[in-house]
Amino acid sequence: MKVLKEHLLVIFIFLVLALIFTASFAANMNDAVISSRVDNLLNVWIMSWDGHAIVSNPAALFQANINYPSPDSLAFSEHILSFALVAEPIAAITGNPIFAYNFVAFIGFALCGYTMYLLVKYLTRNRLAALAAGAFFALVPYHFSTIVHVHVTLYCLQPLIILLLFRYFEEGRTRDLVGLGVAFMAQSLLSWYQLAFSSIPIALFLIWQLFSRRRREKARYFVYVIGVLILCMIIVIPFALPYFRLRSDYIPEEESEPAIKVVSHASVGDYFRVLPQNWFYDKLGFLNTGSVGEGNSLFPGFLVFPLALTAIYFLIKRWREDRSSRAHAGPGNDMELVDEPPTQEEMGPEEGTPPEERAPPPAGAGDSGGAPALSRSCFLYFVVLGIVAFVLSIGPNPRGISNIFYKALHKLPFYGFVRFPIRYHILVILSLAVIIGYACTYIYRYVKVRKDKTWAAAAIAAIIVLILFEFLVVSLPYVGVEVGDAVPRIYKDLDQVEEAVIVEAPMPFVDNSVVFEDPLTINYGTLENTFNAAIWEQDAIYFSIN
Repeated sequence: MKVLKEHLLVIFIFLVLALIFTASFAANMNDAVISSRVDNLLNVWIMSWDGHAIVSNPAALFQANINYPSPDSLAFSEHILSFALVAEPIAAITGNPIFAYNFVAFIGFALCGYTMYLLVKYLTRNRLAALAAGAFFALVPYHFSTIVHVHVTLYCLQPLIILLLFRYFEEGRTRDLVGLGVAFMAQSLLSWYQLAFSSIPIALFLIWQLFSRRRREKARYFVYVIGVLILCMIIVIPFALPYFRLRSDYIPEEESEPAIKVVSHASVGDYFRVLPQNWFYDKLGFLNTGSVGEGNSLFPGFLVFPLALTAIYFLIKRWREDRSSRAHAGPGNDMELVDEPPTQEEMGPEEGTPPEERAPPPAGAGDSGGAPALSRSCFLYFVVLGIVAFVLSIGPNPRGISNIFYKALHKLPFYGFVRFPIRYHILVILSLAVIIGYACTYIYRYVKVRKDKTWAAAAIAAIIVLILFEFLVVSLPYVGVEVGDAVPRIYKDLDQVEEAVIVEAPMPFVDNSVVFEDPLTINYGTLENTFNAAIWEQDAIYFSIN
């Protein structure tokens, strides 16, 4: 019961934080969307079409009611199926697909903080440090920068996938293996981006374990994990086939390259870019600014830098102390060095908690076995993960230099769907969040030794407040959307017409409609006409669900 109360309290805390950061919009979730109508309304339609197809004809999921007579028309965008499975029942109950879409996206913010809390708590045994890491991961500017793309911004299961991997290899529980498969499949069926993002931490983890001297006795775990992942891919592959067909059937060979070319990669300027709605950064005035939906506001904040240096300092200090202790122990001494056990103040009482729900016991520094509390190798794992993600995020040719690692990886199936390598930044901020958790844990222990637990808790609380202050978002932009009776009557009437092909006029003028171009660079004559064309198209698609 105490464990359940803790989880509910943490979720409530992050829900409140999400409400504070989105307050201007949250009061209008019934009939508005953040930023603009374009991508949001497309995703609302996808969610609604998924729900309609699953109930009426699951085999025709990809034969959506747009772009007649093209088959597999749902594959022109992400199918976001796992999002739809959660949101569509809410839409059915409320009769409002806009509210369902906004509500699930809002809950996703809180879940990002919650799952990161679970991961860092497991790694550090410190609840306050876990809260700090969760606040960073959920509220970092990049999260708001991608908020209109739900298939990107709902990365809440990424920390959970890593947590379940750690726990399964440490404790060998079947439920962790099953949970890993469910979480991986849910992310994969949300977005091809999320499939790629989920597979990279898993691959790095398995490589790490493969070369770990103390993990060889758990070789069977590799077999089980690989087996579960293969099973997941067998389930996922049918959803990928329409995308592969689309690429081969609709795009001539000589024109296939621009169709799959990189659209956006991270640049140096993006790492110093924030949103104008970030109150603290806006007051400073010397950072670049982007806008909600652009997905290029990558600045992780100022506080992360001293915290990362703090974590590195304490880990190096601990490593030197370990070496010195081993040297004094002398040869032949099998003394095992372990981390300081978590105190009751750090973890709280567990009396009455079932054994399977209790926190794992503390582990040794390095790879001494047991759960990975404050293990140096765990810390290095997240450092390497962050570096790998950064290298991928800068795209195939940063500043004219060939990124061999990126190009090799993106020759593999599914990775070719990642046209926005800048979105690998999700794994960068995941790694930074864990590093912040390590730093806060060491600060807590340092202050506790020299002062007391009250001062230590106050120090971490101050860090959390600084994170919230630094990331505070004020007045997210939003626009109204027609719902219910506000939807034009003609769309409700058209719903009664069976097997009709509907063309909306006037169509926007397209200057280069004969010559193939990437969909994001089609020339509509003028910039204003480009925006109007996108709005007209998304409005028609959205109204078709009514």
